[in-house]
Amino acid sequence: MVLISVASLVIRAQFGKAMFLFSGDLETAGDNQLVNFYGNNALLDVDVWKVSHHAAVNGTSATLLAAITPQYAVILCGQ
Repeated sequence: MVLISVASLVIRAQFGKAMFLFSGDLETAGDNQLVNFYGNNALLDVDVWKVSHHAAVNGTSATLLAAITPQYAVILCGQ
């Protein structure tokens, strides 16, 4: 499933029973837009989340984190 946001392409994928969310370079304004559109339903609840925007300070809102409730988070960054 592809979730569209103004700021970034967001992809939710299922592999077996595990749900993944790849949020690209989504910033907090896009986070809020995503949560407002999909609400607090199971579509945003995932097991593994690729942290938005290289874990920058403007890359994740508390609203999104409360909606997705990941068990694991992956951060891509340099040294």
